[in-house]
Amino acid sequence: TDRILAAPTLLLIMSRLALTLILISGSQAASLPSMVGTIVLPPGMTATRIDWSNCGKVDEQICPATNITVTPDPVQPGHDVDLKIFCEAKSETTGGKIEAGVFVGPIKIDTETEDYCKRTKCPAPKGRRLSELKHVVPKEAPKGTTVTIHSEARDTEDNMIWCTVLHFTLA
Repeated sequence: TDRILAAPTLLLIMSRLALTLILISGSQAASLPSMVGTIVLPPGMTATRIDWSNCGKVDEQICPATNITVTPDPVQPGHDVDLKIFCEAKSETTGGKIEAGVFVGPIKIDTETEDYCKRTKCPAPKGRRLSELKHVVPKEAPKGTTVTIHSEARDTEDNMIWCTVLHFTLA
């Protein structure tokens, strides 16, 4: 029998297929609907399962994420993972803080807080920005485990700059 998929279901399937193709090819040329992110990996690297999304009220954020890159790939237990968060700012930011929670499976194992201007050149102007973050993946984390990094950047007046959730599977 033929199955007819409803438009939202078909869109979800196509979005996941597009993300999978991007991860496999390392292509930068795609945009997915809603707040699903495009992960761009350096050329020649293979991808583990990596997903990201914006969180919170995106329309109220100063600089919601437009892209995140992750290196190395595959992410290995006991090694650093470098994240580059790209965003498009609606206004200038003169300072703030970044707070990141690191989870292995459902267990929160670390909370890191840093000065926003250590990871983004300040004053950060309106327009395209880059924040560079580094997290240590615990060596005790078993291969095949999902790691989640929930990060929020807030300005000096506690306004949300960006909020992201990143999931990847350890190789």
